[in-house]
Amino acid sequence: KVSTVLCLTQLALRPSSQNLMRVLSSIFQPDGPSSFSELLSSMSSLFCGYPEEDITRVLSFNWYEDNNYKAFLGINNSREHNSYTYDHSATPFCNALMQNLESNPVTKIIWSSVKPLVMGKILYSPDSPAVRKILKSANTTFEELERLQKMGMVWEEVGPQLWEFFQNSVQMNMIRDTLRNPTVMDFLDKRLKGTELSTKVILNFLHNGPNEDRFFNMTNFDWRNVFRLADQGIRLFNRYSEVRTPSRLH
Repeated sequence: KVSTVLCLTQLALRPSSQNLMRVLSSIFQPDGPSSFSELLSSMSSLFCGYPEEDITRVLSFNWYEDNNYKAFLGINNSREHNSYTYDHSATPFCNALMQNLESNPVTKIIWSSVKPLVMGKILYSPDSPAVRKILKSANTTFEELERLQKMGMVWEEVGPQLWEFFQNSVQMNMIRDTLRNPTVMDFLDKRLKGTELSTKVILNFLHNGPNEDRFFNMTNFDWRNVFRLADQGIRLFNRYSEVRTPSRLH
């Protein structure tokens, strides 16, 4: 009995037990929680953790689980986050992205799971013709991603030229002038009768001037909107593809 009392006393004196009692006391007090928001706050502290300075600590009676949780989130015993180690093999954008991901406990958990798939190295041995044949087949996915990345980099060089061609080239201006010709417009409208297209719709899509110069009752949408959307998407893909390690097999 004495040993049981001592164990219960030691358990009650543990900081985690005292924090648990503090949370439970706010729930089971005589008058109960003063408001629904206070009840939600107490339940959140009980199941999701309670604030400890600038982090959220999880209630645990097991010191190993508690310290393992801290190590998983990169929190040392001094309650400070580990500083980010700059990766000189990666681009500045990649380092800024990884530092941002590792600075938040939630994104750090996700990033720690994804990082080996994105930046990890695949070691193999021995180096033989049979192994190389297997690796060539396994490396197909990485080669496709690298090919997409190269196409994205080519777009950054060709994109401005493509914009200039549609916006100011002699060929495109000649097409616009031809479509504006009344005879051509009447001929095409007869051919396009029964469809959702018309000469005005085509001219509106090829429009290269201000919105005030459009045909009446036409939408403010043309090839420039499509170009900007594609350009932003490709450039965003190029930036984030810098995080991927190109040579995975070693």
